[in-house]
Amino acid sequence: MTKQQAQFRYHILNEIRRLAVQAGRPPGQALFARETLVSEDQWKGKLWAQWGDALTEAGYGPAALNQKLGADEALIRVAEACRAFGKVPTYAEMASYRAKNPALPSSQTIAAHFTDRSGLILALAKLAMSDEQYADLKPMLPPDIQPAAETVFRGNKNTDGLVYLIKSGARHKIGQTEKIERGFNEIEISLPGKATIIHTIRTDDPPGIEAYWHNRFKEKRADGDWFNLSPADISAFQKRKYQ
Repeated sequence: MTKQQAQFRYHILNEIRRLAVQAGRPPGQALFARETLVSEDQWKGKLWAQWGDALTEAGYGPAALNQKLGADEALIRVAEACRAFGKVPTYAEMASYRAKNPALPSSQTIAAHFTDRSGLILALAKLAMSDEQYADLKPMLPPDIQPAAETVFRGNKNTDGLVYLIKSGARHKIGQTEKIERGFNEIEISLPGKATIIHTIRTDDPPGIEAYWHNRFKEKRADGDWFNLSPADISAFQKRKYQ
C-alpha cells in the first residue's frame, strides 16, 4: 500500500466515524458516498473488498452493529466504570476497562449517544443529581461542571414538556416549553418573520434535554438558542420522539 493509499484509507475511516457520531449509527454505503463524494470505485477492491470490511475496521463490526444499547443503559454502565476508577475515566481507560468488563459499551457507542466527553460528563451530572443511587458520582465530576449542572437540573419536578426544533430563515432554534397546549403560539409570536416547527421531543425534563441538544450542537451555535444545522444534525434530532 502506498503512502497516498494509506492516507486515503485513514480519511475514509475518520469520515465513517464522523457520520456515525452525527447519525447515531454507522453510515450505509449510499449515505457515505452522498455525504463525502467518495465513490465505491475509489475504495472497493483497492482498500476493502466490501463496505462491511471498512465498517469493521472503523470499529463498527457485526457485534457493534447488532448492539442497540439505549442511552440510559449506556450511561449506567459508564457510571459503573466511574466507580471502578474513582473518577470519570478517559476513553483509553474505558477501553482498558472494557477488556475485562465487556458490558461497558464501546467508545463509538458512547460517542453516538453523548457526542463528546463534555456531553458525557453533563449526562453523568444529571444522573448524579436526579438519582440518589448515583449521588456518589458528584465528587468525581470536574469542579467546573457542577455549578452549571446544578443550574440546569435544579428544580426539576419531572414536569412534562417539549423540546422543539424550529426553522426561521436559514437558521434553527432549539428551545423548550412546559406549556404544551399553547406553548407554540407563544413561541411563534416571539419570533421575527415566519417560523416552521420541524420536530418536537416530548420529555419529563425540558431544561435538561434542551441543554443536552445545545451541548451536542455547540460547534454549530450561531447566536443564543440559534444554530446552523446540517441535514444530518436535523435528522438526528428528528429520530427522538421521547427523551
